[in-house]
Amino acid sequence: MVTRTLDAGMVHAAGDFGGWRGTTLESSKGFARVARRQGLTEVVVGETGIAATGMGTYSAQASVTCTPGGHATVLTREAPPAILVTLSGHRTSPAQPGAASLERLAPGERLVVLSSAAFEEMPEALADLLCNHPVKLLASPAATLLPSIFEVVGKGAGAIVERSPDHHQLAGGHR
Repeated sequence: MVTRTLDAGMVHAAGDFGGWRGTTLESSKGFARVARRQGLTEVVVGETGIAATGMGTYSAQASVTCTPGGHATVLTREAPPAILVTLSGHRTSPAQPGAASLERLAPGERLVVLSSAAFEEMPEALADLLCNHPVKLLASPAATLLPSIFEVVGKGAGAIVERSPDHHQLAGGHR
């Protein structure tokens, strides 16, 4: 894993983790991690804070658990859904808050995962990227794209999860 510290936050880029690449960015009030366990790759993005009641803390997070076969389970808890970006468009995953969804990513497709703080701070910038610049969202290196998104936001965390192109070629290119 390669880590860089930038004005926007700390960028962590994990190479081929079981056929997946996960790039995360952590800034103030956010956390993100990529881990490999029991043959699966897990990416978690979230934030912690003091509960509205002033009593205790809360943790809001989204996780993506990836299998070597190309499946990704997206689960959210008090966090916005991930955004699946493809050449033909984008959609949220899961469709319902607090639910789980199973996705099958092809090479070149990405899951963009943002913490609540990041998601709430950048609706216009995110909408512009998704609607007017989807090719940039898919073609830009994740380690460059995340800091450019977070220059606008300044807090929270995010991740880009994608299939490793090398792994796809080794697996025979099946979708």
